[in-house]
Amino acid sequence: DQRRVHPVSVLTKGFYKIEDGEVFLNLPALLGKNGVLGVTNVHLTDEEARRVRDSANTILEMQSKLKI
Repeated sequence: DQRRVHPVSVLTKGFYKIEDGEVFLNLPALLGKNGVLGVTNVHLTDEEARRVRDSANTILEMQSKLKI
């Protein structure tokens, strides 16, 4: 239970203006003995945040194409 920040795959909904669908991306999160305690708020430039949203949207598009 060291409560350290590590990049782990978490649900991105609500972060960096990602509001649609269920997309998991690696974000810095505080970990404890019971798992993720919270996602660390990292300040991103507008360009960096746009790229994160673009990544999430690409994954959502691929998910929708793969659904039968």
